[in-house]
Amino acid sequence: ANKNYALPLHDDNVKHALQLIQLIHKNRRQLKRYLHFYLKGNKNYVYDHPLTKQWIAAHPISSTDTWQKGIRFTKTHPELGKIQISVEDDPFEILRMGTYVGSCLGLGGINAFSAAAVMLDFNKRVLYARNNQRKVIARQLIAISEQNQLVCFSVYPIKVNATIKTFFRKYDRKLAEKLNVPLCSDDDYDIKNILSEDWYDDNAWNMKD
Repeated sequence: ANKNYALPLHDDNVKHALQLIQLIHKNRRQLKRYLHFYLKGNKNYVYDHPLTKQWIAAHPISSTDTWQKGIRFTKTHPELGKIQISVEDDPFEILRMGTYVGSCLGLGGINAFSAAAVMLDFNKRVLYARNNQRKVIARQLIAISEQNQLVCFSVYPIKVNATIKTFFRKYDRKLAEKLNVPLCSDDDYDIKNILSEDWYDDNAWNMKD
């Protein structure tokens, strides 16, 4: 099966992705198919997929480009220095969303299949907060619900600095404004599986906290 992949197997990104494939059952077939096309040069597999196009047509956000690329957001932390929060567009980095912060979405985690769902589904995104050395210090899952709301999930790791959480909250609000969609403020939402078969709903972050 490895002959389907164009990148060398000693590449850390490919190794991580293949490890994830071996460890998950849900979304395994979909992830293998995605990587097959991506590594053959089809970088727009998700966006160009007919099911993605159907979802976009049914969910009129102001800018699909903004949803894909996010907004510019940089803050200075008193101890950690300059922090940049951005939407991750590298699929291999998306797959590390649990591994970076030691959550259940990481390698060997009970919900590792959900990292694949975030990579596969256009309605889901991961935000990374990185320092000046480009090290990931926190992450957040966000999604567009079937009710056309921006649903923001908890920031990980759990014990992340409170100021970093404040940065994410500001990012979420600015992004919702840019997309012209409301922020989801309760648990009354539905998030569709577009190309994935399942994902782990960690419950929306209470934005009033």
